[in-house]
Amino acid sequence: MNRAVPGVLLIVLAAVGAVFFVLYLVFFANDGFMRAFLGNDLAANRGSGLSDSRPHPKNSAKNISINPRAFVLVLVDLEGNEEVLAQKDADLPLPIASVTKLVAALAVENIFSQSEIISIPSDILKGKGDSGRFRAGDEYHAGDLLRALLIESNNDAAEAFSHKKGDEEFVGEMNAIAAALGLENSKFVSPSGLDGADVNRSSARDISRVMKEIFLRHAKIASILGLTEFDICSADGSSCYRATTTNALLLDPLFPMRIKGGKTGDTPRAGKNLALAVEAPTKGWILISVVLGSDDHFADTKKVFEWAKESYMWP
Repeated sequence: MNRAVPGVLLIVLAAVGAVFFVLYLVFFANDGFMRAFLGNDLAANRGSGLSDSRPHPKNSAKNISINPRAFVLVLVDLEGNEEVLAQKDADLPLPIASVTKLVAALAVENIFSQSEIISIPSDILKGKGDSGRFRAGDEYHAGDLLRALLIESNNDAAEAFSHKKGDEEFVGEMNAIAAALGLENSKFVSPSGLDGADVNRSSARDISRVMKEIFLRHAKIASILGLTEFDICSADGSSCYRATTTNALLLDPLFPMRIKGGKTGDTPRAGKNLALAVEAPTKGWILISVVLGSDDHFADTKKVFEWAKESYMWP
């Protein structure tokens, strides 16, 4: 009886070792199993470059209760690595209205210096989307028109920049930027995003890439996107007006995270759209949300960030 004990013990130890070996193969060596177990998005981000301190979903996490035509929520770390936390039809090309002006702003930065003088041509006034802010022949520094473009979504500013460069050349620069950023579902035909015979189209994922580019590499534009108001003055200082933001969330004291900036877009054809960047609970990281084709872009975006805060364990 006693001589049988060592043999049984060896069998038990061998069985335990085999179990641990199988577990190793399953969880660490078998990527196919990982994808089936964790889901494609999470498995795909193993080794994606995101820090080990990235947030993890809580077991109690629920689905986001919003229903725009498309949306995406992306987490970006200090090095620019990213992970999609939630999405719906994120690659679907849709009209984006004045969210267009994010790409127009990048084109402006590429083409003009901040101090360059831009004249307001008469043929852009009194047309569709006219702001009523400017008079024909008024001159502004490019930096001030850029603020008007982004803070109050001024269509005249967009058209003035395009006219100065040449409409075909300016829109060509916008499409060149889209290609350089790898925007696979974007096409631009105008600097403003107004509805017309043809409209600018992009996807939620593409716009999130534009926002990432701006907030990581274009500090001037990023800072403007966070302003609630700014006094826009002509180059000679003879006339000024106050531009106020179209982004109501910048004024919301109950928003769940600190907003860095964003851009609205709203036309009958595109619906209500909003791209927003906030400071993630993990210091230095950014959360970017893009909501397209919504009935209420502010409410939907707020729900996205409330969900992110409540559904993840943030280090």
